[in-house]
Amino acid sequence: MKNFLFGLMALTVIAGLGTASAAYGKVAADLPITKSVELTDNGVVKTFTLTDAAYTDALTQLAAKLSGRTMTRDDVTVSVEATDTQVVVTKTTTDTEKLERMHARAKRKQLKQMVEKTVEKTDNGVVVTLSSDNAEAVEMIQAKSAQKAERNRKNVTISVANTADGAVITMSAQDADTIAKMHDRADNPEKYKRGRRGKRGDQSGRGGRRGAGKFMQQNAESGE
Repeated sequence: MKNFLFGLMALTVIAGLGTASAAYGKVAADLPITKSVELTDNGVVKTFTLTDAAYTDALTQLAAKLSGRTMTRDDVTVSVEATDTQVVVTKTTTDTEKLERMHARAKRKQLKQMVEKTVEKTDNGVVVTLSSDNAEAVEMIQAKSAQKAERNRKNVTISVANTADGAVITMSAQDADTIAKMHDRADNPEKYKRGRRGKRGDQSGRGGRRGAGKFMQQNAESGE
């Protein structure tokens, strides 16, 4: 239960400030929730919905602490509302450039949610199939897959073949250790998820390891 509360607090940090430590990201990734993002005229709304009723009481506790809290930093205002089933983080700004960046990030998240991914182990690596029925998502898949193919990865050969609805990425290796790591990643994808990394932040929340959390905590407690 403690990890659940910590994880949801981490999500509000990630969603509101855009930075969090790898530890925050890992706990948040394991939470029994679904995530969605919506673009608005002056920002974005991120909604985290509980999928396991066993945690309703914990979310209710968090709601009492977070609901109605607002933070403002660098022309971006973040407000948090929570119920016994959801945490809703709303970000708004009057800065045109920041709004464009905010919308671009949110759009990428929306497209990622439209992508189907399957991973098949082979004798010498893995085959990753990415597909979508959304044209913009297909374009994103193929662009990112092409970038992946251009990267030099030690002991790994990467080839990409575009398909009508996405791309197929083939990754292979010759040595047993590298193949074993690829197979382990295929079997345990959650184990390899990483949070967004940041340096230790100051009290304004800049950085991401301790500063972001402290900034959220201080403002949540004061209601500023």
